[in-house]
Amino acid sequence: MSERTKQAVLRDRRKRAKNSEASKPTGSSIFFYRFHTSTLVNRKNKDWHLILPDGERVLGASCGDGWAAAVTSRQFLRIFSPGGNQNKIVWLKGEPVTMVGRGELLAVFYHESSPLPDKTQQLGYTLWDAANFRVISRGSVSSLSKGSSLSWVGFSNDLSLMVMDNDGMLSMLITTGEASSDGTYIWEWAPVLDTIGLRKSSDDYHWPVTVHNGKLVCIPLKGGNTYPDANRRPVTTTLGLKMPLAKSVVSKNSALEELSVRSNIALSQKKFLRELDCDSEDLEAEYVALCAQVDKVTLRLYSGMVDSGKLESAFDLVSRLHSEKSYEIAIRLADRHYKLADEVERVKKYKFPDDDDVSNEDYTEYDGGTSNVSHDHSEGTQSKQISPDSRRIDKRHNMLGEPERAENKRLRLK
Repeated sequence: MSERTKQAVLRDRRKRAKNSEASKPTGSSIFFYRFHTSTLVNRKNKDWHLILPDGERVLGASCGDGWAAAVTSRQFLRIFSPGGNQNKIVWLKGEPVTMVGRGELLAVFYHESSPLPDKTQQLGYTLWDAANFRVISRGSVSSLSKGSSLSWVGFSNDLSLMVMDNDGMLSMLITTGEASSDGTYIWEWAPVLDTIGLRKSSDDYHWPVTVHNGKLVCIPLKGGNTYPDANRRPVTTTLGLKMPLAKSVVSKNSALEELSVRSNIALSQKKFLRELDCDSEDLEAEYVALCAQVDKVTLRLYSGMVDSGKLESAFDLVSRLHSEKSYEIAIRLADRHYKLADEVERVKKYKFPDDDDVSNEDYTEYDGGTSNVSHDHSEGTQSKQISPDSRRIDKRHNMLGEPERAENKRLRLK
């Protein structure tokens, strides 16, 4: 506590001592200390102090970029501005459990009902854009293992909401990328790390600190301890996130498959953040770079599926690609499988239509489809659309040339 805050507390105590016991407030006091000041803030008035109504106690508090918030014993969520203005006060749907904030995001957890007979907690959450007083998502915390309770919540460095139960299961709130009828995203909980399999004995426990760059930063504990010793400096370790996917028959592709699924989840999170902050050019650049990285992982998995003859599985991966260049590489990787190459090219043309096709569609829509003037586009159409039979002939001729085969080999991902 700073000296200025201590002086404010002492002044408040002196004022209370002068008054009678009957007029003494019983509500919690909220002190806000500002570490950094702007040009509009006077150094003497940069901190503020509020007293809640009588009998209302603060049960949790958090702050972020442009906001501060507290949950109280009356099931109130109070959101304040950095200057001390009371911007929002709303009811929670149940008794508050905990809250956490980072950046512009605020997550509040509360009891939905009593625990189940097997002691599984029934919790709910609300994810806020606290800076703009907007609810992003709300629902049940379905990520708790059977018979477990919530032990930790936090935001990762990419602003993904993470929770961990006392059974050691780490889960993340992800967006499916699909909008509901009201235009909002659909959110679900996904398991991203099961620490039970990483324990050397049943008494071991991983005390979470944060999630950073796809790794859980934690403190390993032994001997049945569930929290570190406060008298000693703890030693942290990192555990890479790994979703508990079913093991693939092709063992060499198991790691790539898990990485591909998790990378696409991270890309969906980055897309949501980009739309949340439309003016951020840095997020746009990060999103484009992440798309290229995710496509690279997907193409490596795609190449392995093609080499092993699993063409249907390979075609399923095409929907995970994002750039037109990645689709072109996928077509070249399927040079010996003409049907697969044709299907990938069809998807590519649907997702990235040619400019001539778009202009023709616009002209037809404008003309209303009633024009009697006939146009001969056979030459242009023939150059853009290749039949399966003609593709086979062209491919067979190309495969006879050694330079073409060497070029195709260089394009294969290893």
